[in-house]
Amino acid sequence: MQYTTFGATGLTVPRLCLGTATFGHQADETVAQKIMDTAVEAGVTFFDSADIYPMGGEGGRAEEIVGRWLQGKRDQIILATKAGGPMGPARRQRGGSRKHLLDAIDGSLHRLGTDYVDIYQLHFDDPDTPLDETLATLDAIVTAGRARWRPQHPDDVEVASFPAHIAAGMPGRLQLHRQTTGSDHQADRRTQHGPRRAPRAA
Repeated sequence: MQYTTFGATGLTVPRLCLGTATFGHQADETVAQKIMDTAVEAGVTFFDSADIYPMGGEGGRAEEIVGRWLQGKRDQIILATKAGGPMGPARRQRGGSRKHLLDAIDGSLHRLGTDYVDIYQLHFDDPDTPLDETLATLDAIVTAGRARWRPQHPDDVEVASFPAHIAAGMPGRLQLHRQTTGSDHQADRRTQHGPRRAPRAA
């Protein structure tokens, strides 16, 4: 297995990451457990999930399956999960608001059966929530120890919080953010560090 550093962090991860979007829908729990066993045997110890997985199924089910499998194995796995997708009918149950992200991390940790994830990311941009609110909340989650990675410099917050494909899709919002915060090189840092990321399964 080949390894790389994750973005601008010092975290070393396998270049292959196991996505769990099918767990609990296309792949039942027995199949999902076999997939995770096989992945670890091959050296793939980087798992990616999300609160809304499985896609097309019951949200949260994938994290529950991963959480049951993780018991007794937590220290072997780099665990990432994501928030921002709809977890209910109300507007407050989705997006990048402080309310939703704090509720979302609590729910994910409960379903995963752990007190922390290694990497916590936004699944989708939320144009209705100010970037400052979203980024400050993600930083608070890391500071509280509920996610392990914390940016080493304030300008790196967006590198951690927004996957490259999301950042590329919202240049207007990022430009406005730079204008209002006075930071002219955040996007340059994001572009510089983005290609160093390990591939992330959907």
